[in-house]
Amino acid sequence: MVQRDGFQIHFAKADNINLNETLRKGTTDFILWIPEIDTFYNELKSKGADIITEIIQRPYGSREFVVRDCNGYTILIGD
Repeated sequence: MVQRDGFQIHFAKADNINLNETLRKGTTDFILWIPEIDTFYNELKSKGADIITEIIQRPYGSREFVVRDCNGYTILIGD
């Protein structure tokens, strides 16, 4: 479990986990919706995060970026 600003994410261990990219091209492994995307993006960037996609505006109204975690999983962050 990880927690920040009163929000929690719970993880479970599994024996066989594939990256979504290996199953369906162009997909991420996890999606987080946060209210202050610019602040969070700048925080991650200042800490040397592996940002794969810079913040982009999507036609459906969301702004998003993609980061790779320390285990190689891709996380889409959107607002």
